[in-house]
Amino acid sequence: MKKKSCRNRKRVLIKIYLVLISLFIVSLMFVYKAIDTNATNYENKAVFTKNDTKHSNNNSNLIVCIDPGHGGYDNGTKSSSGILEKDITLNVALEVGKILEENGIKVIYTRTSDSVQWPSNEKLDLRERVKISNDAKADIFVSIHCNGDKNASYKGVETWCRFPNSQGENLAKNIQKELTNANYTTDRGLKYESNRSLAVLKLNNSVSALVELGFLSNSSDAKFITSKVGQAQCSEALAKAILNYALTFEK
Repeated sequence: MKKKSCRNRKRVLIKIYLVLISLFIVSLMFVYKAIDTNATNYENKAVFTKNDTKHSNNNSNLIVCIDPGHGGYDNGTKSSSGILEKDITLNVALEVGKILEENGIKVIYTRTSDSVQWPSNEKLDLRERVKISNDAKADIFVSIHCNGDKNASYKGVETWCRFPNSQGENLAKNIQKELTNANYTTDRGLKYESNRSLAVLKLNNSVSALVELGFLSNSSDAKFITSKVGQAQCSEALAKAILNYALTFEK
């Protein structure tokens, strides 16, 4: 009886050891998966860090001019809740500039607050924005806007450049792609000078594009682009687009 009892105890102990070993292996698998996930997340965010040598090594001499549309006397369009285009564009522009600077790019702005340094004249306004870019010898110019229309069903993001098969179109394609990938609205595609001439593009010496983030007159678009989360996502998408384009840019 004692021998049988000892055998039973041994069997129980073996089972316990096997269970403990299995639990240990499973625990190791969870730890490895967590480490691997964190590493992947870090790699995905690397485009927005100072240590992203992939971008910064190529962009040390690059100058980007960011133009927050409207400002000062000019409110731009507004949402049904009264949020102004000029405030949204400024928030997004400053965040885009911050990300670009973290990646080694020199950034200038046409404005960094709600005040503007030119008189209340639309024609002079546009020329002054271009002058800031041209005087700084900017390589890339991006003007940020929000759309509006009497028809509240209109929605979507669109990016403007001057001509097809140009560097401006390449920049615009990158911008349109990244904002569309954010998946917050519809893709209205690229627009060209043949659709409408825009002074900030036509008079600019740099590779230029103008983006309309969405329609403030549309409830769905407005909800996103007036929110902090929405503006942050738009900023990251724009910065990523400029950085991606910059990899192909040669002075």
